[in-house]
Amino acid sequence: MFPSHYKQVNSKIIKKIVEKIAQYEYKPLKIEGFIESAVLIPLIEDKESILFIKRSSNVKDHKGQIAFPGGVISESDSSPIETALRETEEEVGVKPENIEPINFIDDTITIAGYLIHPVVGLVRGNPEIFPNPDEVDQIFIVPIKDILSSEIREDPDRLSWEFHVNGITIWGATARILKNLLDISGLI
Repeated sequence: MFPSHYKQVNSKIIKKIVEKIAQYEYKPLKIEGFIESAVLIPLIEDKESILFIKRSSNVKDHKGQIAFPGGVISESDSSPIETALRETEEEVGVKPENIEPINFIDDTITIAGYLIHPVVGLVRGNPEIFPNPDEVDQIFIVPIKDILSSEIREDPDRLSWEFHVNGITIWGATARILKNLLDISGLI
């Protein structure tokens, strides 16, 4: 399903993440009554960063929240990967041909009733990135080293984390997904 030719990754930290994620056996969830969705965790190799968005006030749910690009799986999508790639292009303009999907990481849910399938993807080259104002207020390209040195508040009893990094707060499902990515990668 996923390619396994990651030898050409030049960044040491991105290579470590990609190698660990590619080998990971993720834990999919199937929960009746939840709306299935997918997000892309965009690893930007050239900048050793992860891309996040701030959702606009025009969207139905999660207004103003820091998130990964993504959305609801439509009937025309062949897989959560297709959803994640389609939504990433719609929200931030990065075309699917500039993204190399690596693997899924563990699914998570939201209190709003969404079941999220996170897809880790490597953004290749230097694609133009711009927010779709109907869905995205702002784009944040956050260096992984800044995430690793950020203030992290934990409440493991509630499976709750907050990352305070570069003036933004990453919380909720996005923080759980980010924490899972970092744990799997052996970075925290």
